[in-house]
Amino acid sequence: MYESDDIVVWNLSPGGMARCGAVSIFNVVGALKRPNEIREAHYSLNAGPEHPVFFERAKTTLRLGAPGEFNIDTIMSSSLGEQNLLRFRIVRTDGRTGIHELTFGARPFLDPSPRFKLDLSRASNAEEVGQVVDGPWRVAEDEGGRRCLEIRPGDAGYDRIVLFGRHDWTTGYELFARFSVTALTGMHNVGLIFKWNPHKQGDGTWLPSQWSTGLGYYCSYGEPGVRIRFGVDVHRNEAGEKVGDHLLGHAHLNRLRYRRTWLVSKFWRSKPPSELKLHQDYLCRLRVHPHQYALTMWRPGHSGMATNEGGEEPMPQVVVDEPSDLLPRGSVGMIAHQVGIRLYELEAKPID
Repeated sequence: MYESDDIVVWNLSPGGMARCGAVSIFNVVGALKRPNEIREAHYSLNAGPEHPVFFERAKTTLRLGAPGEFNIDTIMSSSLGEQNLLRFRIVRTDGRTGIHELTFGARPFLDPSPRFKLDLSRASNAEEVGQVVDGPWRVAEDEGGRRCLEIRPGDAGYDRIVLFGRHDWTTGYELFARFSVTALTGMHNVGLIFKWNPHKQGDGTWLPSQWSTGLGYYCSYGEPGVRIRFGVDVHRNEAGEKVGDHLLGHAHLNRLRYRRTWLVSKFWRSKPPSELKLHQDYLCRLRVHPHQYALTMWRPGHSGMATNEGGEEPMPQVVVDEPSDLLPRGSVGMIAHQVGIRLYELEAKPID
């Protein structure tokens, strides 16, 4: 992280190294301080031309949260060198100008095969191990001393996303993750991303939210439960209808728990209804194969979600045979929407 009197950059650190190549756009995320006093903000990369920085002024942008938050989506991964200089120019309403410079290295994901294993043993910052698309991901330790990638409860918001692997991975692999949810801040989803493609790109004057990816995850709204889903250029049309959404398969994770929490939230207005339990480890396995997608999510050692008393992995809750392959390629990662999360493990490996 980089911080000055004017700005906080969540996913770059002075002299640090950032992963790239998981997606063609290299997002830079953070927040401008005292945004009501800022007239305009600009950046330049490696002594190139200046570009505007779009930031939240009032809550009008889906992907941003509090006033001052920004997400630069006008840098291409292909424009990065081994070492880079990012220069911010921030102009305040009283005419004062602040200049802030940040140097960082870029390290692309290189393995052409779908193979990756999250290793946090030597990492200090999230960008060292994954390419951050949205949100203030950080390297942290839980109460038991386990290292994790974390979105803190106070940082939960719209689609916190971190990616791993190359943008040109196709199919024939399996993903596995271990995570825990630490807070629910609204109707939520959390789980694995596959075949991630970049958001529609803006020009520095707006931040589009149109997206395309495959998902194997838990979702608390629509058809609650675990889902396998594709989104292809997802957006709302002029009539307010969602376009580009494709649900391939669905099952409940714990139907009884969902009904119980739904009744509690309806009559007592407490936490959002969910089939997830807070501060519990969940394991998630997603098979991405040309002839079959399969999703399994369970709590180790828990018998309430179709798993054995001995803690063995259950059968997949969602199986899609001969799936429609709506996106040809893309990277993998984790999505956390309106939840605090700790991601302990994530692995991709080819299916033999």
